[in-house]
Amino acid sequence: MNGFAKFVNLGLNAAIIAEQNKAEIHQVFDELNRDLAQHWDGKLQIVLEGAAGSTFMRPARQLERGSIAAYNPHGFSRKPVVLAEWRMSEMGYPFLIDTPHKEVYCENRQALIKELQTMLASPSVGKHIQEVLAQEVTPELEYENESH
Repeated sequence: MNGFAKFVNLGLNAAIIAEQNKAEIHQVFDELNRDLAQHWDGKLQIVLEGAAGSTFMRPARQLERGSIAAYNPHGFSRKPVVLAEWRMSEMGYPFLIDTPHKEVYCENRQALIKELQTMLASPSVGKHIQEVLAQEVTPELEYENESH
């Protein structure tokens, strides 16, 4: 026997780990957005957009590359502003964050959190976030907020 079953088992285990890693990456962005929602009344979200557009077009776990974008879900235009590019390996990690100033590979959850914090603290990203926060609120949402 050539021991192929051993390699099938390795592949099965790798698939489980890859799915866990990808779920963990999306959990980090969920945590980021919960924190932002508390501080900016839901007017700022950071999302992983796919190469073909929004994560809504394709399940987020199937995306392999795209942009990290900020947007105001209450804004009139709801136009996302690209902060960086991203690429996810087949295993989830390393997760690449590519800004105009540097390219960083995050090998795990802690590295991803640290690099997102570094990116968000940069002056260029701060300027983009100012643009997003300055977007006018849609009249319907403004009315809903006043009626509550």
